[in-house]
Amino acid sequence: MKRVEVHHDTAFVRDLFEEMSSTYGVMNSVTSFGFSERWRCEAVKRLSLREGGRVCDLMCGMGESWKYLRHHHPQFSRLTGVDFSPCMCAGAQKKAMKFKGAKVEVLTADVLTTLPPDAPFDAVVCTFGLKTLDEKGLKALAVMLKRLLKARGAFSFVEISIPAAPALRAPYLFYLNRIIPILGRLFLGNPDNYRMLGAYTREFQNCRMFQHILQEEGFQVEYRDLFFGCASLLHGTSLG
Repeated sequence: MKRVEVHHDTAFVRDLFEEMSSTYGVMNSVTSFGFSERWRCEAVKRLSLREGGRVCDLMCGMGESWKYLRHHHPQFSRLTGVDFSPCMCAGAQKKAMKFKGAKVEVLTADVLTTLPPDAPFDAVVCTFGLKTLDEKGLKALAVMLKRLLKARGAFSFVEISIPAAPALRAPYLFYLNRIIPILGRLFLGNPDNYRMLGAYTREFQNCRMFQHILQEEGFQVEYRDLFFGCASLLHGTSLG
């Protein structure tokens, strides 16, 4: 197997997602056998949101989670999507223009360094945006989350993870390392990009580290494994 060096600097990761933007959404759904959509839905469902609440979708991609937000929380009044990839934001902007009911805005920015002008929010959601962050990046995100949320504001994060059970872990890693890059090529993507995503996932493992970081920052947080640990979910509230 070709060895992949993992990079966490912002420019490298942004360029990676810029190049993958045309195939990333389809690849996510196909390579997870549709489970990525279930997990997005589960993350959104876990949000506690009051009538007229305002939501921020971090690392929003092309707005893949918004249909679940509209379904499970139709009472929200405003949505701000934030992503550092201009191509991803362009796709999200197309969805925003078709969105009915609530006001939707898309901000092209690095959430680790840029606070959206309409913060703080009642809720923050992030689906599959954690794996490219190292410990330093996760700590920066936890600090920013305190600024993003109102007192007692809700949050929910979900990320692809590596299952702990040996019987599932071995075939999962084979699929991640060998099969997904081939599928990336079939979908006209660069297989090296999807090989890189596999390397990020292996290094990330699961949301446990971020759980501990959030707890150290004073958040009330609950951890859940999804589908035997193939994804992991964090949800909770800021204590304010």
